[in-house]
Amino acid sequence: MFGEDAIEWPPRSPDLTTLDFFLWGYVKDNAYLTKPETIQELRNSIRNVINNVTPKMLQRVLQAFYVRLGMCEIQDGRQFEHLL
Repeated sequence: MFGEDAIEWPPRSPDLTTLDFFLWGYVKDNAYLTKPETIQELRNSIRNVINNVTPKMLQRVLQAFYVRLGMCEIQDGRQFEHLL
């Protein structure tokens, strides 16, 4: 179905998982801006970052998801992150 050079990709592809391609990176990049010194400060920072995710940001994530779905179809289900 995929040919001899195909790379098997797990059923839960990070290419199609919005938590992987958006949320965790966004939270990590922003939660550490305040340089938390304690676990409680880090938790509070993470909560603040997540609470500041806007509907407009989520719309852009959804648009990116549809682009990724299209890439998945073009690649016949094979890995495509390197093409984005």
